[in-house]
Parts: sequence; structure tokens; C-alpha cells
Amino acid sequence: MESCTNCCKQFDENFKQINDTIQNLQEIIVNQNDAIMKAMAEQKVLTERLLYQEVNKKKLPSTFPIKDINGLNEINRSISEENREAYINTMKSLLKGRLPKTLTEIISINLCMDINLDGIHGKRRLKDFEVFFHTLTDACRTLGSQDVEKDIRNALKIIKKTCYSCAVH
Repeated sequence: MESCTNCCKQFDENFKQINDTIQNLQEIIVNQNDAIMKAMAEQKVLTERLLYQEVNKKKLPSTFPIKDINGLNEINRSISEENREAYINTMKSLLKGRLPKTLTEIISINLCMDINLDGIHGKRRLKDFEVFFHTLTDACRTLGSQDVEKDIRNALKIIKKTCYSCAVH
């Protein structure tokens, strides 16, 4: 009988050890599942962002040139932190060469005639469209422009001068 009692005690101790091991393993699995779920959630967010950016990249070139003030308002509202880099890259690809020759790829000649940087002489102020303006200046800056405002101002002046001289002749 004593050997049976010892066997029962031994069996009980083994059972407790196995039970403790199972509980530890369950805890580890729960922690691992939490970590996996967090990683998958982050991955999902990143994938959705990339997909959104990819879709926007395909749409962006057709947005330019901006034809009028309403279009400028619309783009100013549509640029966000998520898609700003895509806008900058699209603008950079359109601004190849000298700014006075290529700015009209982003802003139509008609819109160039209606705006200037500071809103003087009855023109609309380009700087009022802050998000668009900063995106444009960043695109110009990556192309090597040192004084971006001066370069944009000069480009608008040349575009207007060219347009006026074409209208006169």
C-alpha cells in the first residue's frame, strides 16, 4: 500500500509539473500571438498606405497642369502627409529642365497669368495655397534650386512676358 501511495505522490508531482509546463507554454503562445497580431496590423496599415500611394501615383500625372484657381484649391486640399511625397515626385518628373520652360507642366499658362507669389497687382497669391506651394518648392529644391521663391517668381515673370509678347504679335 505504501508503494501505491508513493506512486500516487509521484504521479501527482509529475502531473503538477506537466500542468505547470502547459500553463507556461500557453502563456508563451498567448504572448507570441499578441506580437504576431500587432505585427500583422502594422503590416496591413503599411500595405494599405503603399497601395494608396501606388493608386495616387497613377492618378497624379493627369492632375497636371492645374488649369484654374478651383483646380489649385482642389489640389491644395488633396495633398496630405500620406501622398505628399508622390506629389513631389510627380512634380519633379514634370519639372525637367529650366523652370520657366517647365513650370507650365504643373501650372497652366492661363493660371500663371492669374497668380503671383505675393498677390500683388490684383493677382491671386500663390502662397495662400500653402500646402501646394510648399510641395512645389520642395520639388524645385530637389532639382537643385537654391532660392526657390526667387526662381518661381522669375519663372512666372518669364511665362507672363512670353505670353504678353505672343499676344502683341
